[in-house]
Amino acid sequence: METAAGGAAQRDVVLQAVTRREADLLRDRLAARRPDAATIPVPETAAGQDHPPAPRAGGGALIRALSPAELLVAGATSGRVGPALAVIFGTYQLVDDVVPDWFWERVAMSAPGFSLRRLFTLVIIVGVGAWLLAVISTVLTYGGFELRRDEDRLQVSYGLLDRRRSTIPVARIQAVTVTEGLLRQPLGLAALRVESAGYGKDTAESGVLFPLLPRAAVPDLLARACPDFAADLGGTTLAPVPARARRRYLLGNGATKLVWLAIVLTAAAAAAPVAPWWWGLAPLPLVPVAALYGLCCFRDTGWALDDADRFVVRARAIARATTVIPRRRLQRREVKRGPLQRRTRLATLQAAVASGGGGGQVTLAHLDEETAFALVTRLGPGGRPKAGGGAREPEARGDSAVAAPADEGATRRPPEMPSTPSRSQPSGIDEAAVSGAQAVSTDS
Repeated sequence: METAAGGAAQRDVVLQAVTRREADLLRDRLAARRPDAATIPVPETAAGQDHPPAPRAGGGALIRALSPAELLVAGATSGRVGPALAVIFGTYQLVDDVVPDWFWERVAMSAPGFSLRRLFTLVIIVGVGAWLLAVISTVLTYGGFELRRDEDRLQVSYGLLDRRRSTIPVARIQAVTVTEGLLRQPLGLAALRVESAGYGKDTAESGVLFPLLPRAAVPDLLARACPDFAADLGGTTLAPVPARARRRYLLGNGATKLVWLAIVLTAAAAAAPVAPWWWGLAPLPLVPVAALYGLCCFRDTGWALDDADRFVVRARAIARATTVIPRRRLQRREVKRGPLQRRTRLATLQAAVASGGGGGQVTLAHLDEETAFALVTRLGPGGRPKAGGGAREPEARGDSAVAAPADEGATRRPPEMPSTPSRSQPSGIDEAAVSGAQAVSTDS
């Protein structure tokens, strides 16, 4: 059992070794919304029975189930290859500590000579083994995955060896994230995760609403599971970051750090005659890769406010993630500006929801500073458009993207930023938005 006040390290209450019937009965009683739910009598055990009778059967209407073919595709395209490699090398280290040295010496003497071809073959074998281990891990974790809705609750069941069933109150869902991995994005596949105030254990499978489905099927599933988050991701036009932010993305995603690392290593190698000085240039081949990654982040970053007052944010870490947050769910809004950002009139906007895990925050890096401060106002309690205002489509202005308000009185444009960054909030911001917000801060 988890509560909104729980931390991300462990669950709040754990009952070990209860019977299946007791677990079902306790779950139904805890999920009951009636005022007298705490006084529901426990059914008495009949004579000759070891357990109380099972609660009502059902489990809600089935929304979607993961087929065996989809399960295999989920395993083949999952991001669990890295952990699988860690398991392989950890096992090797354990075997190396247990097996005596004379055994390894005999193996080395009987092994054929070293060659790049044999090394390449060994790398392929280890890579294929890690991939197969990742597939098996995914199959064991998400086998038999089912998503159901029972009145105002979602029920998620999954697992082959260790069967789990989680209950998520729909009212507790704060945000929904659509994640498209590097292998899944070209295939049009995605995974769905929810941020809930009750998820305190931040593991790979906690908060998973559905592990794999076509991206085109996401709106329909959300409309049946949690309609407040059913944004039309394909039809919503996202406002991009300004064109002058491209340089910040190209240089700020590791490329500059790699160049400085090469300089430091080259100087160290030249000062200490331990290795040739040109060994310090080893990080330079990774600079184009880091720059290409930054360009992908620049192209994928965008935001929108749709007709239903949902804040849609798209960004990329390794996978591309699109997060849908109803404006009323936002708990904190923050604008940050570094020295380099102030020179180019850019700012970073961060917004957060109440989440028991570590994924309750979205970040829009290198926005136009006027857009960032306007969003602080618009995402607040006083920033909701008037009835009949119509849709708010992104409107291009200069080299930045600004969402046009529904009417002139809905959102006031913030004034020009003062020369001194000591003011945490520019004048002209709607006072109702500031007073009603959970937390608003500006970091310059």
